[in-house]
Amino acid sequence: MASAPTHVVATSAIAAFFHRPRVPWHLWFMGAVLAVAPDLDVIGFRFGVKYADLLGHRGLTHSLLAAAVVSALVVMLFYRSGAGALRAKQVWLFLFLCMASHGALDALTKGGLGVAFFAPFSDKRYFFPDRPLAVSPLSIKQFLTSRGLAILVNEMRWVWAPSIGLAATVLMYRSWRRPRRVTARPRPTVKPRPAPPVIAPAPRRAPAPPPPPPPPPPPRLPRPAPPPPPPPPHAPPPSPPPESSPLAPAAALLRATLASLSRHRGRVVLVGVTVLVLGVGVFVAFQPAPPQPAVVEQAPAPVAPPPKPLQAEAEGYYEPGYQFTVSDRRFTRLTLRPDPSIMFARTGTRQEFGCVEAQITQQTVHLRCEIERVGVMTIDGRFVTRVATTRMDAPAISAVLTVRNTRGEVLYSARDNFVWRPPEQ
Repeated sequence: MASAPTHVVATSAIAAFFHRPRVPWHLWFMGAVLAVAPDLDVIGFRFGVKYADLLGHRGLTHSLLAAAVVSALVVMLFYRSGAGALRAKQVWLFLFLCMASHGALDALTKGGLGVAFFAPFSDKRYFFPDRPLAVSPLSIKQFLTSRGLAILVNEMRWVWAPSIGLAATVLMYRSWRRPRRVTARPRPTVKPRPAPPVIAPAPRRAPAPPPPPPPPPPPRLPRPAPPPPPPPPHAPPPSPPPESSPLAPAAALLRATLASLSRHRGRVVLVGVTVLVLGVGVFVAFQPAPPQPAVVEQAPAPVAPPPKPLQAEAEGYYEPGYQFTVSDRRFTRLTLRPDPSIMFARTGTRQEFGCVEAQITQQTVHLRCEIERVGVMTIDGRFVTRVATTRMDAPAISAVLTVRNTRGEVLYSARDNFVWRPPEQ
């Protein structure tokens, strides 16, 4: 919304067009009140009215129909006989323009929803293509800040200056078109003439007898009319009397209609504006609804499979390609994650031994595990595949296995390949 002072300035610019005859001060004040009144719809926020509702902000109170109806009510209540030299129809037009200017200024702002000019016939909100005005805060405390001052300076540039220029132009034009008054020169004073002397009237004599009437003249006989002159040779025949044109009644009716409209110009303007507002509202109301935008269902984006873990970080166990035997114990399994260990099987039992030393990187593996009552087993190798795989023909680790007894003698030493198996569920 624009600020309240800006709406009052717009009212003053409108009043310049009604300068002749002059707008009384109380009518100007009423126009300023109606120019600010549409923003009273913010009271609905306290009662749960939403912004986009018909009675919400910039809704029905900002429409052209509301401006026409409210102006008519004010004229009927306070200005039924006019205001000063302005007639009632001119007063209504002035008040209508003042209240309608509020919605026009709000349509120039950059924020909020648009203005429902044609409510209640249509709930569509409108903005002008160019919107140079910033939204003024509703709170007076927020308006009296640096932000409110910046908004007011911006409105002075885009609203105040054009309004003052337009009003000055209209007033100068009306002053130039006004006929000049020629003051009459004072006439020189004339000295009064002296009254003539009064002469006493002479005594009246008796009137003489009237003379006898003269004898009546002899009657005169009418002279015979001369014969008409002969027509000249090769003369055209006399034209018949002019007949009335068939368009004469229509022309007379048109002149009478124009004369009647010139006598009732104010009433014609009032009816024309009312019919225009109602016609635009009905036209907008009966417009077909815009087609709903076609919603194209997009296929969900394929979910990328989770990345496979690195072979060095994969949990599970590794089976050797050759299960050798040491001291009646057969080597069956190697585990790296979560805890490094080795497993030997005997008849009917399985024994798992932890590793006291483990160094595992993304490329190499080094383990040193103690076997109870046998000795120490070391595993030194590397990862053949970077990513964990369970393919039978793809070994995961290639390492050298060495088993020594407690005296340090080598009991078994060989290179072998290991195949990875995921953890058992």
